[in-house]
Amino acid sequence: PRTLFPTHALPISMENNFDVEYVRINRENPNNCTDFMDLGYEYMREVAPDKSLEIHNKFLNSIINRQNEKERWLIGLKVKDNMIGFAHFKIDQSERVGWGYILEFYVNPGFRRKDLGRNLYGFLKQEFINCGIRDIWLSADKVNGEPFWFSIGFIDTGETENDQKIL
Repeated sequence: PRTLFPTHALPISMENNFDVEYVRINRENPNNCTDFMDLGYEYMREVAPDKSLEIHNKFLNSIINRQNEKERWLIGLKVKDNMIGFAHFKIDQSERVGWGYILEFYVNPGFRRKDLGRNLYGFLKQEFINCGIRDIWLSADKVNGEPFWFSIGFIDTGETENDQKIL
């Protein structure tokens, strides 16, 4: 199997005057799991405000639990040791076989419009390229997702999934 990331923290870099660190989130890193869950609840309140805390908890834990699967990753974005974003992505084996698929992507609203999301996307895009993946797809919500993804070059495919555009 292809391995994208070491299990330890990845190098810290300066991006737009932020000390940025990308970290692997899985059960082997309990502190990163805790940080992800805390940030994940913010994410879930934004994307699924009508769902219960129990459903949020079950969904977020399912993401962590699937990190042992081949070609699936969850990466946290930290600034000054605080997790402010994450990306959950995989190499698609069902709908668009061999494509990169971004399942979840989130940056805390206080850190948006500072190029951190663009840099997080650049990080995962490079990792897909390292695995030989050239095509990437996702579904995006109209309010927060579409404007960001369109701004970095994604296009509307004309398809939808769960009332979200597929880009």
